[in-house]
Amino acid sequence: MTVTPAVHPNGEEVIISIQLPGRELYIKVWQLQVGRIVIYFLDADLAQNSLEDRSLTSKLYGGNHDTRISQEIILGIGGVKALRELGIAPTAWHINEGHAAFSILERVRELVQRGIPFHTACEAVRSCTIFTTHTPVPAGHDVFSSEMIDHYLGHMYEKLSIDRNTLIGMGWDDLRHGFNMTRLAMNNAIFTNGVSQLHGKVTKQMFAYLYKSIPLRRYQFTM
Repeated sequence: MTVTPAVHPNGEEVIISIQLPGRELYIKVWQLQVGRIVIYFLDADLAQNSLEDRSLTSKLYGGNHDTRISQEIILGIGGVKALRELGIAPTAWHINEGHAAFSILERVRELVQRGIPFHTACEAVRSCTIFTTHTPVPAGHDVFSSEMIDHYLGHMYEKLSIDRNTLIGMGWDDLRHGFNMTRLAMNNAIFTNGVSQLHGKVTKQMFAYLYKSIPLRRYQFTM
């Protein structure tokens, strides 16, 4: 199957940029047609980027926490920007695992930039967001320190018209002492599920500490 560059109506290739600490990262969008479905890929291997940055999209797993948060900014924030450049306006957004949860921040930012108050924007985003968690072990849920959030996303505080504590609070996990990508997704999705009944049961037990006032039997985590 042939992967081809995604292009604008005028034939220009779709290239977006996102902000990383001290620099802009440029990302090319590729596409693959599979039946009636188009799959889009994000590629940082461009001459405009440093050699280190060009490798960010070379493999899915590996590297350190800086690599992981950079990749998740590319997927989450970059993914929203890519869809906008392609003229795609989803009515529902499905986040598969926490890796794409930064898409929530970008979608809230879009609404805030249009003059909508932050908390209203959060509710609007939440109303059309679905989250599926896949990995029933703590290591499968990325957690970043508050200092890393400052370093990589500090520029978002002003864009969202909020202070540092409000943004960090969107995903803060007291038990793991950090910004939990799964909690960010759970807090801002109208519906959360697992990939099987057993997985849902295990995941409810894993995250019950976040919802201490709700007995396990009372909240649903379904297929």
